[in-house]
Amino acid sequence: MSKERIAKWDNLKFLLIVFVAIGHMISVYTEQNEAISSIYLFIYTFHMPAFVFVSGLLMKSTIRNKRYDKVYSYLIMCVIIKVLLFASKWIALDRDTIEFFDFNDVSWYALVIFVYALITFFLQRFSRVSVFVLAIALALLVGYDTSIGTYLSLSRLFVFFPFFFAGFCLDNESVLKITSKIPSKIISALILVAVLACSIVFVNDIFPYINILKGKSSYEDCGYLMPWGALIRLGYYVFSFIMVFAVTSLVSNVKTFLTSYGARTLAIYVLHFPIIYIVRDKLGLTEFLMKISPENYAYLSIIAALIIVFVSGIKPVNTFFNFLINPKQIKKDDAK
Repeated sequence: MSKERIAKWDNLKFLLIVFVAIGHMISVYTEQNEAISSIYLFIYTFHMPAFVFVSGLLMKSTIRNKRYDKVYSYLIMCVIIKVLLFASKWIALDRDTIEFFDFNDVSWYALVIFVYALITFFLQRFSRVSVFVLAIALALLVGYDTSIGTYLSLSRLFVFFPFFFAGFCLDNESVLKITSKIPSKIISALILVAVLACSIVFVNDIFPYINILKGKSSYEDCGYLMPWGALIRLGYYVFSFIMVFAVTSLVSNVKTFLTSYGARTLAIYVLHFPIIYIVRDKLGLTEFLMKISPENYAYLSIIAALIIVFVSGIKPVNTFFNFLINPKQIKKDDAK
């Protein structure tokens, strides 16, 4: 008998994938619109740490039961993203090179989750506290190496692993119970309002350092003094874990029609950016929206991002995508 899905986790994944798509859609407008820059900055304060955290939280059984087939599906997913990005950039931007080893694109997530799962197969036998502390220490140290960046997503491999491992170690029921309490929701709402306010008021001061939140660059490349790099990244971890807690607390555990889209986030993650390239950069979405509303075209692009999310997450698309990355699992489900 299959275990019943918890609506909160699917709702959380849906919310996060919406922010991922919006962030990628509006990224080209941040230099033109201060309000869009504020939205973009706010999104990056939590969305990827939270996504990696919930991935670790929900991969416990996969890792403990040594489901290598599910783990290797992330590597297949990574290759599919690379091929789709190559095709969409070739169509939209006339770029005819495929960058298999540089992960300055959305494929980095699939690669790091694949590696994290393999590493955790081995690390789960050791003290969880020791592994977590070591993971933080390594992430603080690698920032001083200017050669570590987007190649094989090495920087993000180190930077985001503490979030994955924390999710893996924490008990799902305990997280659900704590984040469902009224005091947690009130505190979380205040935290998010405060961070959103800072993203609006201090956007011009903070935005130049946004690469700190992306985790893909060395301290030097992020633009702050090298001696302070580790301390700033340590502060980033404290801040990001607070934001992950806040966002998780405010997500409902009530099942709605949107909950089913949360169960299909991997297909949306793979497809949304290639579609954005085609629609925005080839078919002229920006120019079209500017004709509709010269002052609000960047905000209208957010609606376009939502449409892309819903189109990418429809059930037939998700079924076909799951067949590509794990055909054996589809056959098992059909046999039930």
